[in-house]
Amino acid sequence: EKEKEVVVEEVVEGGQVPLPQLQQQAQPQPQPQLQPPQPQPEPEKQDVYKIFFGLLRSFLCGHMDGSRFEDELRSLLGANSYMLYTLDKLVYLITKQLVNLVSDDVCKRLRHFYDIAQERPSTTYLEGLHQASAQNILADENCYRFDYYLEAKELAIQLLDAPPPKAEPKIVERWQRYVDHVVSVCVPASSVQEGRTFLQRNFERMTARGNAMENVVVQNGLECKISVRNYKLLYLEDTEDYFYRRGRVVQSRDRARAATYARKAAKFHMWLERASSRAIEQH
Repeated sequence: EKEKEVVVEEVVEGGQVPLPQLQQQAQPQPQPQLQPPQPQPEPEKQDVYKIFFGLLRSFLCGHMDGSRFEDELRSLLGANSYMLYTLDKLVYLITKQLVNLVSDDVCKRLRHFYDIAQERPSTTYLEGLHQASAQNILADENCYRFDYYLEAKELAIQLLDAPPPKAEPKIVERWQRYVDHVVSVCVPASSVQEGRTFLQRNFERMTARGNAMENVVVQNGLECKISVRNYKLLYLEDTEDYFYRRGRVVQSRDRARAATYARKAAKFHMWLERASSRAIEQH
């Protein structure tokens, strides 16, 4: 122990660092602890849609190649985003169909037919007749049905059955015999009954004033056709018959105003009589 103390003292006297300081310096410095990376908050749905729409626009405009577009989608939406890799081809096909919808003659006729069908009341809609008219425009092409459900926000597409085959020669011969028979039949004039165009009460009122056809506009433009396959009678589009008498709207409005004025006047007189009787009783 004395020898050890002498060695320590000599080391100190020679200008060396004391032993406690050597032991303190030899201890390893504590290293900073690495914290795990904090998970970034997931973007909201609206933000995801905006980012995706920006990526798609850049890809369609040529500012981004296909591989980078796939990598960005994979990092944004995950592994299930593979279904969107070929979205540019789908956009191209949709654009092509829109161009055909504007320029093609058959598409123009279909859009005109759709506009006419939308103007009609829903109570007069017949699905069979609507499909037959659309199939007549399409000729030999396939006919599809589109159903959109507002509450579920779903679009359903259905391929309708192909039209029946064209009429065979035997059916055409039967049709020709039917037409010849209808044309050859002579109906005597005595068997034709005259129809009543006007109601009896209106007819008597109009004949008392003079001519019943005064200020009347009549248009006979309704056309029809007969199907060769089943002999059904079908009315043509954009054809109609109408009967209109000028001045009836103005007369109806004047009569309605007069009736309203008389009703209000009678109500006022009743109120005035009640108020007068109450005033007399109080005095």
